[in-house]
Amino acid sequence: VVIQAAMAQLTAGGIIQFAAGTFDNCDSIVVPYDNITWRGSGRNKTILKLKASFDAGKKVSDGFIQVIEKDYFTILDMEIDGNGANQSKIDNGASAGLAIICGVETEDTRYTTIDNCYIHDFTETGIFSSGCDFLTVKNSHIKDNYWNGITFGWGTDFNVVDNCLVEG
Repeated sequence: VVIQAAMAQLTAGGIIQFAAGTFDNCDSIVVPYDNITWRGSGRNKTILKLKASFDAGKKVSDGFIQVIEKDYFTILDMEIDGNGANQSKIDNGASAGLAIICGVETEDTRYTTIDNCYIHDFTETGIFSSGCDFLTVKNSHIKDNYWNGITFGWGTDFNVVDNCLVEG
C-alpha cells in the first residue's frame, strides 16, 4: 500500500529510494506511470517479500511487480522474494496453469531495466516479459524460481541479459 501510494505521487516519473530492511507481506505492486525508478540500499539489504498465500484463489498468471504498458521503469539494488515456501500452487513446471506467480511481469513496455537484483522463489518465473522491447537484466542473480528464471514471450525484441547468474 505504501509503495503504491508513493508511486501514485510520481505522475511525471521519479525515484523512490528504499531503505535497508525487509518489506514483508507485500501484495501485487502495479507501476502506474512511465519513468519510475526504484532504488534499494543493496541487493541483500532491501528486500521486498511477497505475502504468504498470495496465489490462493488465483486462476491466471499474475506478477508480484506488474509493469503493463509503462516505459522506462528501473529496479536497482534490491532483493525480490517470491516466498515460494508459503505459496500453495507449486508444481515445478509439471502442469500448465498451476504455478502462476511471476516476480517481475512486463507486458507491452519499452526500456525496463533490472540491475543488481536478487529475484528468487516465485512459483512460476522470476522475470516474465511479453510484447516488450529493450528489457535489460544485468548484474543480477535469478535463483530457484519453480519454472523458469527468465522468460521472453511473444513479441519481445532487443532484450538483453548481461552478467547474470540464472540458476535452479
